[in-house]
Amino acid sequence: MREEVKYLRKNVYNFLKNEILKETTEQPVLEIGPMCEEFTPIKKYFVNTKQYFTEKNMKYISCDVYPESNCDIIDDVLNLEKHLKKESIGTIIALEVLEHTSRIWELPEIFYNILKPGGKIFLSVPYYFYRHAPFPDYWRISEDGLKLLFADKFNISINACYKPLRAGGGGVDNRKPIDYTLIGIKK
Repeated sequence: MREEVKYLRKNVYNFLKNEILKETTEQPVLEIGPMCEEFTPIKKYFVNTKQYFTEKNMKYISCDVYPESNCDIIDDVLNLEKHLKKESIGTIIALEVLEHTSRIWELPEIFYNILKPGGKIFLSVPYYFYRHAPFPDYWRISEDGLKLLFADKFNISINACYKPLRAGGGGVDNRKPIDYTLIGIKK
C-alpha cells in the first residue's frame, strides 16, 4: 500500500473522530459519499457514520451517485437542491468527495442554500495524492483554492496534513500537503 494512503486515511479518520463527531450537533446531518467498509483500504480507519448518528438519535441523510451505496439520495451532489429544501440541513460532511465533482465551483452555493443559518460544513480533499477511484477524479484543490471557493459564504478554518520527511518523524515538507480539511460555518 502506498505510504500516502496511510497518511491520508489516518488524517481523515482523525478529522472525523476528533472534529466532526465531537462538533456535529446541528441536524439533520447530510453525508455526501459516505465511507463503505468494503472500499476502505485500511479497515481500522473505517467509521460507520450512519450507525454513529442513528445510535445518537440524530437525523442522518446520505447521498451518493452509486445505487449500490444504498444511500437515501442517489444522485450527483450537484443536484442536492432537487432533493432538499432550502435551509433544511444542519451539517454537511463530504470527505474525499470534492475531487470527484465535475463543477466544483457550484458546491459553495449549493451547500449555502441547503444549510440552516449557522450550519456547518466538514470537508476533506486530497492534494499531493495520486489519481484514484471512483472515477472520474477531476481536481486537486490547494488551501488557496478552498479559500477562493468557500470563504465568501462560510467562516472557514483549514488544516493541512503533511507526510513526514523520514519514517518516524524528522519534520515535514510543507510544500507537499497530502490532504486538507476544512470546517466552515455558514455566514
